[in-house]
Amino acid sequence: MTVDASQAAALLGLAAAYDNRAVSEAAARAWALALPDVRFEDAQHAVAAHYRTTRVWIMPADVLAGVRRLRSDRLMAAGADLARLDPPASADGMAWLSGVHRRVADGFSVSDASAATPMPRLLTDGDDAA
Repeated sequence: MTVDASQAAALLGLAAAYDNRAVSEAAARAWALALPDVRFEDAQHAVAAHYRTTRVWIMPADVLAGVRRLRSDRLMAAGADLARLDPPASADGMAWLSGVHRRVADGFSVSDASAATPMPRLLTDGDDAA
């Protein structure tokens, strides 16, 4: 999910509330291009967090850094719960675990993230491979 131009305009509007910048359609399009694969809610959080600690104008690179910190913090907070997950030692199991990590970084609880996709199971000798 990427920030689109209307969401980028909203982010710029939020920034303008702090720093009195002018918001333009061209700036919104440019910010949308610079924020690929960023959830709008996380970007909003990054803008507000930025202005809690500095008076410096925020730029897309600052938003990306803030989003990375937010996602990392969520994963760190869920570390013990994530460590208890025991996916099968297979490519499907690792893909499942990666998806859980991505959803936790998005803000879901570990239980909600892991329940969103059924965990793959290992095939046993009695199972059909097809």
